[in-house]
Amino acid sequence: MQRDMTSFANDKYQFGDFGTILKSSCNGKESQNFYKAITIGGWENDKNIQAWILFSNGWNKDELNGIFKDDLTTVRLVSNIDFGYKNAVDPVGASKYAFSGIFDGGNYTLKNILINAQNTDKGWNTGIFGKVEGKDGNNKAKIYNLNVDGLKFSGKTNSGEAFVGQSSNADFSNIHLKNIGDLIFFDPNSKNGTGGFLYGGGFVGYAKSGSSFNRISLDNFSKIALQPEGKFSSAYIDIYLGGFAGYLEGSNFSNILLNNIGGVTILGSETGGNIFAGGFVGYAGDKSYFSQIDLKNIGSVQADGKTFVKHAGAGGFAGAINGTNSFEKISLINFWRYYCEKRICLGC
Repeated sequence: MQRDMTSFANDKYQFGDFGTILKSSCNGKESQNFYKAITIGGWENDKNIQAWILFSNGWNKDELNGIFKDDLTTVRLVSNIDFGYKNAVDPVGASKYAFSGIFDGGNYTLKNILINAQNTDKGWNTGIFGKVEGKDGNNKAKIYNLNVDGLKFSGKTNSGEAFVGQSSNADFSNIHLKNIGDLIFFDPNSKNGTGGFLYGGGFVGYAKSGSSFNRISLDNFSKIALQPEGKFSSAYIDIYLGGFAGYLEGSNFSNILLNNIGGVTILGSETGGNIFAGGFVGYAGDKSYFSQIDLKNIGSVQADGKTFVKHAGAGGFAGAINGTNSFEKISLINFWRYYCEKRICLGC
């Protein structure tokens, strides 16, 4: 059974009492539970845009979270939506309520979408999906079968990416992004800071333990950059930037293609921390697996650390790698250059 998002929102995000039909008997045998679906799309384009906004706002206000308590509900896209780069939309799971459900894109396309960007110190995660987090390894959030053609940020953010800002215990599969504008992240220059880190990536900013990414492609990205908002970087801040991911740990990556990425560039000045830039990932932590990953036609990968930077690293694949990780069938084709500027340079 399914309901469209607009009607569902008008009914205060309630499915209704279908308890009597969730389980029924036929010829003396009890049926299986019915799966429920909330649909977005299928109307004229303006109404489809409003349905997406209802999805985002409903989730961020914690009005939609409860529909996944029975593990039987999917949010399903049922047509293309062209946002026309008009009004900026908030990420789904932008603030304290991470997206924890199932989203089926139906192989449809979100086109020309303008994402509302804010800094993480406001509790904000920037991307189409801000934060995606399942309950545990047996109850993962899932997003699959989705295309994105055209995306830009509205406003400034210090961390994030095009698709998902942070992920943990979440599966992403058969997702394809193309024609993405500048993804520029701004270090807010907090000179009183004592640590922490900033991150940015083409697909995911920070992939935490239990995240998996399979059959993902990124094509024709203008550039990915992180730079100080003022003259200097924040004090003692670590900065991670990658063509696919900024920072990752305990995650799996397979069957991934990056093609025509304009560049991955960090400018760090007097951070007192580390800066790492990579064609695929800025910093790869422990216990991650990488298989069948192709990087083609990548511009400059640069970690430019000027004075008072601890370490800097730039690499065709990773700015830095730590711990025990597994790599197989990785290819890098037609890179313009990758380099770092600092006394101690890492990267691979």
